[in-house]
Amino acid sequence: MGSPYRAASLAATVHPVSRALLAVPSMQQATMLARALLAVRLLPTLAFKGSDVHAYLEVDSFAVLVLHLCLDELDPSLLVAGVRRRSHVPILGLGAQRLPGERIYRLHCDGYVPDTLPPAAVARRAAELTCPSPVQPDVSPWQVHAWGALRLDPSRRLASWQDRPISLTSMQFRLLLVLVQAAGAVVSPVELSRRVWGTDLAHDTERVVAHVRRIRKLLEPDPTHPRFLLTVRGEGFRIADDSDSTLAGGGLPAVPSSSSETPCMS
Repeated sequence: MGSPYRAASLAATVHPVSRALLAVPSMQQATMLARALLAVRLLPTLAFKGSDVHAYLEVDSFAVLVLHLCLDELDPSLLVAGVRRRSHVPILGLGAQRLPGERIYRLHCDGYVPDTLPPAAVARRAAELTCPSPVQPDVSPWQVHAWGALRLDPSRRLASWQDRPISLTSMQFRLLLVLVQAAGAVVSPVELSRRVWGTDLAHDTERVVAHVRRIRKLLEPDPTHPRFLLTVRGEGFRIADDSDSTLAGGGLPAVPSSSSETPCMS
């Protein structure tokens, strides 16, 4: 049986693929996940230490990072923070237990799966994070979208708020883009999930809420009393009317401190 490295090389010559950085603590796990990633046309680069991950991200770019949160037995929040300082790559976290959406949000991952999940399921989830929104925009992707103080440029995946650049994950960018395209109308959590992740499962509501909370920390002067990204109780989310969205001024809030959540613990 050929090695995953040779399989990766062959796959790259036959089919166009995106690149994935795969960071897990063991070679056995890496081998199984590498084969699964190749099956969904993701070409894996392997890393086994946090320092390796940081080194790769400083010199190269990847469509997704599959990151085991017990790598090097570091505090997971510090591990992810080190990645975020170097790259905006979407992060799929792996851990030894299931986590609710709120804890995933606190870890600043774009997605999370327990490491007991079959490799093929992990790979499919990683592939989802690399894809454009399953529901294509109704307008040209080259158009810059503006709503009040918010500017979104899908072609370059750039965002600004009050004329200042802001750093959004790919999921946050897509979620805001859907809301801007709704032009102030209410979008249900299930519809947001369908537009952003390509799913319409009721339990994805928690994942949507987690991303909304993190976006509010970037945009709102007081995230507990939002004036731009609004909740319509029992229905969903909307952004404030364009004529009123300047009320969300007041500058960017300070970045919150990292959480001490430890998904590695069983």
